[in-house]
Amino acid sequence: MKSSFKPQRFLCFLIAVIVIFAVNAPVFLQNAGALFPVIDETDPPETEPPLTEPPVTEPPVTEPTVTEPTETEPPVTEPIVDPPTEQPDPPTAYVPVTDPPTQYTPPTQQDTPTDDRQQEQTSAPETTTVSNAIPSIIEKYAAVQEFFTDTQLDDQNIASTAKDQNAVHIAGGNVIINDSVISRVNKDSAAGEKSAHYGVGAVILATNGAGFISKTTVNSEAKGASGAFAYGSAKLFLADTSVSTAMNNAPGLTAAETGTLHAWNMTVNTLGQDSPPVSTGAGGGAVVLDGGVYASSGLRSPAVSCADSVSVINAELSAEQSEAAAVANGGALMLCDSNLTGAMRPMEGHEQQWTVLLYQPGKADVNLHTDFYMKGGSLTSKAGGLFYTTNTISNVYLENVSIKPYKNSDFLIRCTANADKEIWGSPMKNGASCNFTAVNQQLEGNVVWDAVSEVSLYVRDGSAFTGAFVKDETVRTGKGFADFYLGEGCAWTVAGDSVLTNLHNAGTIADTSGNPVTIRKADGSVIAEGTSAYTIVVSSYDENADMSGAQKAPDWSKVSVARPAALGASLAQITTEQQTEFIATPTEPDKVYERRKAVAVYVLIGVGVIAVGAGVFWLYQANKYKLQKLVHGQR
Repeated sequence: MKSSFKPQRFLCFLIAVIVIFAVNAPVFLQNAGALFPVIDETDPPETEPPLTEPPVTEPPVTEPTVTEPTETEPPVTEPIVDPPTEQPDPPTAYVPVTDPPTQYTPPTQQDTPTDDRQQEQTSAPETTTVSNAIPSIIEKYAAVQEFFTDTQLDDQNIASTAKDQNAVHIAGGNVIINDSVISRVNKDSAAGEKSAHYGVGAVILATNGAGFISKTTVNSEAKGASGAFAYGSAKLFLADTSVSTAMNNAPGLTAAETGTLHAWNMTVNTLGQDSPPVSTGAGGGAVVLDGGVYASSGLRSPAVSCADSVSVINAELSAEQSEAAAVANGGALMLCDSNLTGAMRPMEGHEQQWTVLLYQPGKADVNLHTDFYMKGGSLTSKAGGLFYTTNTISNVYLENVSIKPYKNSDFLIRCTANADKEIWGSPMKNGASCNFTAVNQQLEGNVVWDAVSEVSLYVRDGSAFTGAFVKDETVRTGKGFADFYLGEGCAWTVAGDSVLTNLHNAGTIADTSGNPVTIRKADGSVIAEGTSAYTIVVSSYDENADMSGAQKAPDWSKVSVARPAALGASLAQITTEQQTEFIATPTEPDKVYERRKAVAVYVLIGVGVIAVGAGVFWLYQANKYKLQKLVHGQR
């Protein structure tokens, strides 16, 4: 009986199936996740979290993940701080005041600005994250251009004009932007917590992956719009780029919640109030700067506002109407061979003016310490005193820094409680604890302390101190102290009557005319008789200055990063090693795509196996009579 199998028809059908599948392979690849779902514990929940403001509760404090610049852990001494009375938490965002002034106007009694800087501006509430590292408080970032995979842009002009919209959002992959202009202009943006803590409305926002920005101009003209913002696991690398912001609450460069930002030879200028050129938020954000100029013009806009880690080398930093630096909430600022300048204007509600502020807003946490390290370069004050520390534990290290104090400076160090409008802690019970170390350093000015504060001054390795220890009697009772360790080969030039607790003197002490100074105890007993008009009153005196409690020199190598080759280059020039070093883990959309691609490959292999089997079957059917004759020896 003749076979009904038509091999020609079967072959045509098989070829048609393969052609149809090949033509539709891209569509199948994109929808393979729906056809073959892959269960993953990291996938976001089916329902979006509600867009609600976080509860008004004090967030848990976590230790920063960035390596501290000191070689040894500084001694932790609990400051004498009584807990404040219960008060509602203050707002967490920068508070917009008015449009920034176009130029500096000397303050007058009729033109004394108020200070509305919030108490908890650096403490972001705890959040949970969904895929893409988007915090739950943010339903979705809106952006002109959003990237999830490797992308390169050259000579682009990207502009955002919508409310609270990012111009560029890097959500994954390696994104290289060269020789471009990126801007944001909007008059309706609200700023607030979402901008300050999560980067909503920033010109460039990175929440995952890595961004490499080179020879680009970044302009911001919207409230709360940072120039460049690194959040979460994202890494931003910028070089030879200018950043300018014109409105209030708009920092230049920001890193928050473990985000990292590295920059080389930048020019960053801010004009608005509450707009520091460099800032880090709580949660592990880190900024490292190598070279460049960073300047602010607005009120309450220090050159550096640091609630975590900021490290700077070979840079110029200045604030025209604000303190030079503000370090809070366990932050650490390290400066190497850099010049730092501040000119704080008088503020209503503040009794003091300062150049460097170390503090904690709200109730002091004894597990946190705020640190300032400076080696080389210069520190210039154009108004007020130099270092003011209150309601915190702080460490200061200076080595070979050229200090230029204000001509009418009130203090070199002020370590006291405060009764300011800010209410940093409980008024007049919010003392401080400060370890201040000077190495090969010239110091000038008074050390002011009070009964609820602790200050230890270490002067070593050829350093010299000109000034006096002054006890502020505003607070009458407490267990505060002032200890002075004067190292061998060092000198104290006494510039006024002094009161301190323990004097450890291995150096020389004389007044400004070279006369020896009388040292006596509070009960009147004389320890050393002098001819100077000044007197030093102490609780104890010895001639052995133990420097074991002094701070150690900062180590720049612990935070420095070599400039990546991707800056100013192309994607093809990034080596595998560099990608491993700098690029974050693939984003969740990338992982889903890879899983879908794997499913599609398996299906293609299966179709290929079926096709080969069908071809063999067709050959057999087409030639089986010839094979039978061959087997039976017939021709």
